[in-house]
Amino acid sequence: MFRWAPYVFVRITLFFLAGILWGIYFPDSLNETLAQALLIILAITYCAFWYLQRRGWYAFPLGGIGLMFLLLVGYTLVLLRTDSRSHKHFLHEEQAWVAYKAVINSFAQEKDKSWKVEALIPEIRTAHGWKSSEGKIILYFSKKDFEKAPAYGDVYLIQGSPMLLSAPANPGEFDYKRFLSYRKIYYQDFLREGQVLSLDHQPSSWFMHRALQARSWSMEQLHRVVEGKQEQAIASALVLGITDGLDNELLQAYSATGAMHVLAVSGLHVGIIYALLLLFLKPIAKRKGGKWTIAVVSLVVLWIYAFVTGLSPSVLRAVTFLFPPLLVSTIPVCFLCFLFIVLRTLSDHVGGFSVVLCSSIGHCLSAAFSISVVGSTHLVAG
Repeated sequence: MFRWAPYVFVRITLFFLAGILWGIYFPDSLNETLAQALLIILAITYCAFWYLQRRGWYAFPLGGIGLMFLLLVGYTLVLLRTDSRSHKHFLHEEQAWVAYKAVINSFAQEKDKSWKVEALIPEIRTAHGWKSSEGKIILYFSKKDFEKAPAYGDVYLIQGSPMLLSAPANPGEFDYKRFLSYRKIYYQDFLREGQVLSLDHQPSSWFMHRALQARSWSMEQLHRVVEGKQEQAIASALVLGITDGLDNELLQAYSATGAMHVLAVSGLHVGIIYALLLLFLKPIAKRKGGKWTIAVVSLVVLWIYAFVTGLSPSVLRAVTFLFPPLLVSTIPVCFLCFLFIVLRTLSDHVGGFSVVLCSSIGHCLSAAFSISVVGSTHLVAG
């Protein structure tokens, strides 16, 4: 007989993730106001029943109420994190665009004929003037007109209006539109020189700006010590997760052998580095304070690697599963992961499975839609 009692975080994680899936696939079941009101009612009910139970009254089903609360938390989180539900999102603009401002928000990916970047749209212009807006977009800068790739933080004035992403044309085809919707992207634009005017350079995050600079510097150093264009592309993909220089034939070869995941820096790479660190630091494990030394050294090394890869989402997920992400701005992730690394260091009775589940909850709190794109990134890696 399966016993639930020893696996607290299994129950918590399952109900929380179920709420996220509920919000993704059935977002109109409850509106945001009703969902938040139910959350408050459940929280008050739980506290009231807990108090009455402590006073010796009837044993109320606190566990069931708590799990329903977590289910609703997951659902509400998705609604609040869905940018397109905001009235400020440019998706709801009915008037034709004349122009818009774009702030580059990602590392430029090199394609055969263009540079691909993600950008934020803070303002749009219609026939009635400029309006503030919210949302992200994918931009393609033609290599014929733009020799240098756009950098993170570049601000551009772009004429015209972007195009809505199209649905797949063939049955069973990978739904790129749906994939990007999980990343809160619904539009794209293909740019030529006459459409674009460079305005300024204002990185939205100083920390991310430095991380992408570190990534570019690391790629340059790899290219200095590795000879051959194809060899440089493979080295950049294996070490930094940059797949820009890989041709389709090579990608197909990796895909056919089932080794495509190697080219996307993720938990495999972090796990190898962590295993090597544990091997090298094994002699100090039994010394006084050895566990804390190993935890601190591993934390620093792994976060340096995450920084060098440009804070790649897959690397962040992997490091989050192992250690408290002290450099991540989301408080829930920091608190949950830090709590369990402390407990695991102090006691051998806290299993690693609980640490992983707790980290999963923390990661989903900061990026609810990540559950829908797990395993899909490699499909668009090239």
